[in-house]
Amino acid sequence: MDYSNLDAMKELSYKAYGQPREEVEAEIRRKFDAAYGKKPAEPNPLDLPNPASLYQ
Repeated sequence: MDYSNLDAMKELSYKAYGQPREEVEAEIRRKFDAAYGKKPAEPNPLDLPNPASLYQ
């Protein structure tokens, strides 16, 4: 493999696809929060307590 143009290829790749680190991390955080940052579900008011606990 010819490594003589490696630095030029890295620079070209960065110019074509590179983004500042802060932007990339903000996008990752936004996507993560959208997928996993949801609030837990509210308790179901129709769930009844354990009947045995009513007699204690």
